[in-house]
Amino acid sequence: MTVPPEGFEDLAPYAWVVMEIDDSDIRVSGFLPKIATPTDLPIGTPVKITGFDERGIVLEKQ
Repeated sequence: MTVPPEGFEDLAPYAWVVMEIDDSDIRVSGFLPKIATPTDLPIGTPVKITGFDERGIVLEKQ
């Protein structure tokens, strides 16, 4: 997201990610900061949950 919705301008760039939990059929979505282009986050990139705040679940690339 390089052109964020109102109220999220100070958080750009970021990606809204859907990820699978290892060894399960569970999928969750979360906020991944500092993702400016698709090449910054190839499909299959491992991530971990680092917290939860007004953005929702906050993720970090591994």
